[in-house]
Amino acid sequence: MDLKISSCTGFALPVLLLSVALAACGDKTTTTNAAPTAVTLARYNATGATGAPGTPDTGFGTQGVVMTDVNASQDDIAFAVVLQPDGKIIAVGSSFTAPASIMVIRYNANGTLDSTFGSNGITVTSLPSVDASAFAATLDPDGKLLVAGRSS
Repeated sequence: MDLKISSCTGFALPVLLLSVALAACGDKTTTTNAAPTAVTLARYNATGATGAPGTPDTGFGTQGVVMTDVNASQDDIAFAVVLQPDGKIIAVGSSFTAPASIMVIRYNANGTLDSTFGSNGITVTSLPSVDASAFAATLDPDGKLLVAGRSS
């Protein structure tokens, strides 16, 4: 299956292979190089799904793509994606404010932001005077989210 995100001018990050494939992409929000990046999720149909394998899942976001701009004036990049048992999707990464901050976004299964999580689906955690980024995430046996990253 070709998982190329045709609108992605940035770079693709983790892919979850399920009945649909879900990819996170650091994508430009406009065509100029000066524009900050937004978190972009694209979901594709896989074998056994409703649509043809490799085609965008039109039941997710807009034509299979969701873009979330956490900080309109700075880059936002997801480095890991986790699928919850209830179908909700968690993306973790960094919002490159000054200093960079840990970013966690939770989406409903259809790609809309989960308003029951954080502030309208988004949580940004800043550490005093240091850059911080989340690079990995998993769910523990109780369903709690564990996030790992770095600070400097």
